[in-house]
Amino acid sequence: VLLQKTMVVVEGVARTLDPAFNMWKTSEPVVGGWISGNLGPRALLADARDGASALLALARQAPDLAARTERLSREIDLMAEHGLRFDERTAHAIGKAEARHTRSGRLALWVIALTLVFIAWKLL
Repeated sequence: VLLQKTMVVVEGVARTLDPAFNMWKTSEPVVGGWISGNLGPRALLADARDGASALLALARQAPDLAARTERLSREIDLMAEHGLRFDERTAHAIGKAEARHTRSGRLALWVIALTLVFIAWKLL
């Protein structure tokens, strides 16, 4: 969309300078080169080569991916049966984070309360 807007502005300015200006005729060498380079037979062959390369890489990884998928499936089944188990360090880190948030919340409440008391005292 931005390219279209830019081309419309350029065409408008160019037609102001030269009423016979034809944007499409002027841009044909550039656009034609882009089309042949990105949509032509060479580009299609390059895309096919890249696709085949990606497919080959996926085929090489297929046994590992299958094994990992099977392992994850077993682990998910175990979690569904027995629940999620945290490592002790993870549980400790979660507890510390919660304590820190609780302290910050309490401090904020005390600051608000003291501010309200100060405002009330000044108003009296």
